[in-house]
Amino acid sequence: MERTNFTFVNPSRWLKALPVLLLASFFGGPQSFGQYIELACDQDVRVVLDEDCEREIKASLVLEGDDFTAYNLSNSDFNLNVIDGVDESGDDLDGPGTFIYEISLRSSANPSGTVSGLPCWGYVTGEDKTAPDLDCPDDTDEGTVVLDCFTDNGTLDANDLSMNPTDFSCFIDGQSGLDDGTHYYDLLAFQVDRTDYYTILVSDEFLDANGSPSLEQSAIALFQGGFDPSNPCEKRTSSPSRTSRSTTSTRL
Repeated sequence: MERTNFTFVNPSRWLKALPVLLLASFFGGPQSFGQYIELACDQDVRVVLDEDCEREIKASLVLEGDDFTAYNLSNSDFNLNVIDGVDESGDDLDGPGTFIYEISLRSSANPSGTVSGLPCWGYVTGEDKTAPDLDCPDDTDEGTVVLDCFTDNGTLDANDLSMNPTDFSCFIDGQSGLDDGTHYYDLLAFQVDRTDYYTILVSDEFLDANGSPSLEQSAIALFQGGFDPSNPCEKRTSSPSRTSRSTTSTRL
């Protein structure tokens, strides 16, 4: 009959060895503690501007997904740029309106995991909800009426300044039928002697070559703070009307 030899091992010996093997595997083997930090851009961010019509846009305002502050990240670890037409705007929103923002992770950031979803972009809308600052005069039952008029006479010709008023909406809307093409003009500057509220009437009596009123060939308007022929509507305080007469109430 074949003989089989058996070796008996004391259980206490391998039970004591087992923890040593497990610990050696745990501390000496490869480690894998990586975490994915899921981030994404909010496509429609709305913020209220401060009293200076500005607002700093931070990563915490525009990023969705995981709470990045739980992974050793803060707002300063992100590059954020608001494209609002202001040079070097950075993360500042400079005025009301809707603009594109872009955000990415700085190379110096040290997150405790792998960040996914960046770079990305979205839209941010700044809303001006600051109440207007009204400067109203004291109540009174008396008023001063000044009837002084300023009149200027002369002739416009090809040596004067020129523009085509029908290129600008404030002339088209104010005086229908104004002829298209080059119109010659003069600038008449005046200044009041004190700050107050004024109602100013301006009118013209332009005549054509035959001595007839030239409503389709002339216009008159009032501007405050200067005149820019490339953008004449910017500082206009009154519109020319069909009768070439314009009235405005303004504070000067």
